[in-house]
Amino acid sequence: MESKEATVKDVRVLLLSLLILGGGTCPVAWGEDAEGPDAKTLKASGIELDIKKHEVRLDATVCLDRGILEYLVCLPGTFEHEAVFSTKCKPSQLHLALLAIGLVPCSFAPEEEWWAKARENKQARVNIEVEYEQEGKKQRRRISEFLVNRERKDGVVSDSWVFTGSFFYKEDDKNHYAADSTGAVIGLWVAGASVLQYGERAGIPYRGADQGMEINTQTTPAKGTKVRLIFAPHADKSKQAEQPKKDSQPTGDAKP
Repeated sequence: MESKEATVKDVRVLLLSLLILGGGTCPVAWGEDAEGPDAKTLKASGIELDIKKHEVRLDATVCLDRGILEYLVCLPGTFEHEAVFSTKCKPSQLHLALLAIGLVPCSFAPEEEWWAKARENKQARVNIEVEYEQEGKKQRRRISEFLVNRERKDGVVSDSWVFTGSFFYKEDDKNHYAADSTGAVIGLWVAGASVLQYGERAGIPYRGADQGMEINTQTTPAKGTKVRLIFAPHADKSKQAEQPKKDSQPTGDAKP
């Protein structure tokens, strides 16, 4: 088992990386919310890393509460007309935090076999949940519950989220992290620049009412609602993990 000293060292390296990628200006708090000698948390620019729980928590806002989708999460001023959530946190910071909880990216490749291989890649699979308040009550749902799969009669969206890691490109003799430039944080169909990608072919929603994804209007809170997106290594807790809750059956406005 990795020593406590090694773990702390790794997190301090991540802290330095977050400061560098954030231009050295993002506010960072070390050791807040500690609960015991082994608990360590790191907060920076809307992102929180919990080493003890192996969780990454990302501040976000509901930017769309109905309609068809190409992305799940994006940066402000980019794809808010076709994404459910927006976040001000740099995608490269999210990438580093996911590495810190033990995830390893599975680079996206536009090849037929990629989808199956990605879903079988345990080191790249991610569980994502959404935490928010509604009518004074704290809610926590799987992120798939906010979506409708227009290709399925039951509309169910499986939890097949994959850490793809985006990529670097060179421009003006400088290296740039693609997701920071494009604003793509989580893509729902082919989005190679995104940090995470849906691990199943979902089709292109603009090509017909039976393709792609749309927002589940029964579960998605109102536009402008503040939420926290929680990322953790994938684990099949039960067979029910792939089924929506009884009070959140998929529904949408774009499907006839």
